[in-house]
Amino acid sequence: GYTAYVVDGQLGKVIGDTASPLAAGNLCARGFGFTQSAFSPANVKNPLRRKEGGGFQTIGWDEALGEIAAKLAEVIEGAGPEAVALAYDGLSATAAAYGPRFMEALGSGNVFVDDVTENVGKAAAFAQVIGVGDYIPDIANAQMILLVDTSYADITTPDLAASLQAAREAGVPIVAIDPR
Repeated sequence: GYTAYVVDGQLGKVIGDTASPLAAGNLCARGFGFTQSAFSPANVKNPLRRKEGGGFQTIGWDEALGEIAAKLAEVIEGAGPEAVALAYDGLSATAAAYGPRFMEALGSGNVFVDDVTENVGKAAAFAQVIGVGDYIPDIANAQMILLVDTSYADITTPDLAASLQAAREAGVPIVAIDPR
């Protein structure tokens, strides 16, 4: 929760909202950075495709969505829906609202929410049923990985970050859908 101030028609500053139980009047570094990141000339305004040999190429929205849909269909047809993994930050309202529903529509339960409070009930259930209290997404066997409203920088567990890096090195497509 934050309060934003407009100065001369531009976003001027943000402060932690004292009425928000999450912020309690404070902001993290990302919260303070909103004023800079919202209007940064470095913002990505169009989809990017990684080029062979490095770097990125700007492509259109129809082309990007078409490529993602085609790759999803190819992975699901070839290896089944569980070969698609979804990882997102449990604090992201957008990802929480759409991510699991999207994965359910695909027929995949390979979903990881990177948030302690979101996973407490799941961890307790795992501990009772299979004897372990932590769920690790099956990234090693995924043939496509979706990061919804999150990025490499948001993945907080070193093992998950290492798994994503190994997947990338193995040529597994990783699609980041993130407004930042």
